[in-house]
Amino acid sequence: MPNPPFTTTPLFSIEQHKFLLEQLPDPVAVYTGLRIVYANPAAAAIVGARSPEQLIGRAVLDFVPPEHRAPEAPGIPSQLKPNAGEPAIEHWLRLDGYRVTVQTKSFPILYAGEPSVLMICKDMTAEIGYEQSLRRNEQLLLNVVQYSPEAIVLHADDIVYYANDATVRMFRAFSASELIGRNIYDFIHKDFHEAGKRRLSEAKERAGTRLGFTVHKFTRLDGETFDAEVSSVVIENADDRFAGRYIQTVLRDVTERIAREKELLDHSQRFERLLKFLPEPIVITDHGAIIYCNKSTAKLVRASSKDEIIGKSIFDFIHSDHHQDSVRVVRDVMRTYDATPFQERKIICCDGSVISVEISSIRIDHYNGKSVTLSVMRDLTERKEAEELLIRSEKLSVIGQLAAGVAHEIRNPLTSLRGFTQLLRRELDPARFYYIETMLSELDRMTYIVNDFMSLSKPQLVAYRNHELADTLRAVLLVIESEALLHNIAVHWDHRGGLPPVRCDEHRMKQVFLNVLKNAIDAMPDGGAIHLKMEAVGDELLVRIRDEGPGMPKELIERIGDPFFTTKSDGTGLGLMICHRIVEAHNGSIRFSSAPGAGTTVDILLPIATET
Repeated sequence: MPNPPFTTTPLFSIEQHKFLLEQLPDPVAVYTGLRIVYANPAAAAIVGARSPEQLIGRAVLDFVPPEHRAPEAPGIPSQLKPNAGEPAIEHWLRLDGYRVTVQTKSFPILYAGEPSVLMICKDMTAEIGYEQSLRRNEQLLLNVVQYSPEAIVLHADDIVYYANDATVRMFRAFSASELIGRNIYDFIHKDFHEAGKRRLSEAKERAGTRLGFTVHKFTRLDGETFDAEVSSVVIENADDRFAGRYIQTVLRDVTERIAREKELLDHSQRFERLLKFLPEPIVITDHGAIIYCNKSTAKLVRASSKDEIIGKSIFDFIHSDHHQDSVRVVRDVMRTYDATPFQERKIICCDGSVISVEISSIRIDHYNGKSVTLSVMRDLTERKEAEELLIRSEKLSVIGQLAAGVAHEIRNPLTSLRGFTQLLRRELDPARFYYIETMLSELDRMTYIVNDFMSLSKPQLVAYRNHELADTLRAVLLVIESEALLHNIAVHWDHRGGLPPVRCDEHRMKQVFLNVLKNAIDAMPDGGAIHLKMEAVGDELLVRIRDEGPGMPKELIERIGDPFFTTKSDGTGLGLMICHRIVEAHNGSIRFSSAPGAGTTVDILLPIATET
């Protein structure tokens, strides 16, 4: 094929500048008769050749895409003609089949004495690809804004310049042209004009920072009003048509959501009013956090108000012994709509005390838009006290039956034995009186035990009257004074005069004080002190008796008053049990507190007399 026609005289011979062309970073190739006769390394690289030698002798048309080749046989494509250095954008085929976009400049030259064409190229693939990608991204961005499900408005100087499809639908327009060019306050409800102006002023002051969503009321083209969340941001303006800056505003129609939230709020308020006055303690939790409780709950855990409970974790009140089981219940209850069976739990009250309750939980949906756990509690304190009272009554019943038998079978023989023992004492040698006295002492002790049984087995005649309890305690102290001195025990009485009277049976209260004081003396065989205190506490009179004995652990303190429980080697365990019965018959209470090495304290509380 003939060489391309020249329109100018060849500029130079390539052989003279071959070294310089080898060093150029731009691709350079020379072809003669449409066959490559020279290529530098950069030219080989751009078409995917391993070396320039791989290109020598190949037809230039091998690198021209088919659609760019001239259909007429003798002609050549325009990009292969010398263009006297005028740049042209062209497409080339690489050896691996991929295409590259290049900018070419062609010059007529001499190569090996033959007229040829020198072509200098620059790879434009990445640059043109970037521009194409940028244009695609711009179009994609426009599509995203145009077809966004959220209403987007572009305005400046309060005039609408752009509205996407969602905005057109929101304001019930036929097209964006019904909105563009109008003042934005034509669409903002008049009650919110001032608020809208403040928000737009704030957006301008904080240019580039999108304001958080707030709710305004708007008016559609058909006159209907609706609520929408609004957020605005200033966008820098490159358009010189107006001095202001564009403001992009996003709107979300929240009319249905607000109505639904109001309905949920009304439902929750009605639900809370229902729970508020229920006698059962009710707690509502969200993932373990307490979000509601009624007054009964505050009363149960001894809180001053509900605010002391709400916001805390339910596990702040559940005893650590039950944490693991409670975590499992909280997890499982949200998987079903069935209520859990009532389970016993220990609750830590706000004052640190521990009580036993039964708890049942159930899942509740749509409480302020959430699925939560509602728990009902039952205070077991009275039930447990009733159970303990029943157990104690049953024990007393058994003791009473036993006492009746003992009284019948043992008391008369004991009387006979004591009488005959006294007769023997008259006839025996006085040197043997020691044994007789021991026998009489043991018989008296057996009689004392039988009498304790008798006091449990039959009702006692009680005469209640208003009485100064200090006089009763003073009389008892006179009785035990000699025994206390014998054991080197001092009695300290913190007595304040003017104490109110109590309604009681004086003789039975003497029995209580005598029993407690004798126990205190027995607890200090090596001496010590007994501290007495009497004072009014509310509507009750407190009598406190504290010894300096070795004390007792908690597990023994809890058993004081049980039938036949005693820490003394020669005791029956009936004395304190009788004390319990006497104090309870007076509508009072008796409490024991102790710790190893800290002595024992007995608090006796009796109601103050209301009649004078």
